[in-house]
Amino acid sequence: MTDNNAYRINHDNDGVHEKSLLSAGYRVGNIIYISGQVAVDDNRQIVGPGDFPAQVHQTFANIKRILEAAGSGLHKVVHTTTYVTDIETARKDWIALKKEYFTYPYPAGTFVEISRLGSKEAMIEVDVVAIIDGETIA
Repeated sequence: MTDNNAYRINHDNDGVHEKSLLSAGYRVGNIIYISGQVAVDDNRQIVGPGDFPAQVHQTFANIKRILEAAGSGLHKVVHTTTYVTDIETARKDWIALKKEYFTYPYPAGTFVEISRLGSKEAMIEVDVVAIIDGETIA
């Protein structure tokens, strides 16, 4: 019998999402949906204002923490949606930075420039879809 309930993901920095009236993510069956993550630390402060690589690292640290709380990991991500505020700056470093977090077969994804994120200092936001059981196979 398949469990089709949606289970809220609880993790050690859940207060960041509570103040925004968002959940960090949900597990539905074998799939995890993670809300968009930005480069905030445990005190809700942007890490690396003006420093795209620093913001990418903090964003992925936040994603990793939530995925692990759900019983998954970056190696099980199947889709990303990435929003950046300056695509020219982002393109310079994005591929090399992304390779620090993902290996082949890479997740499907979308990469979009937008005019602004929720924080004026945020340069990137990433949301992900991942699996729990099974492997990503090329």
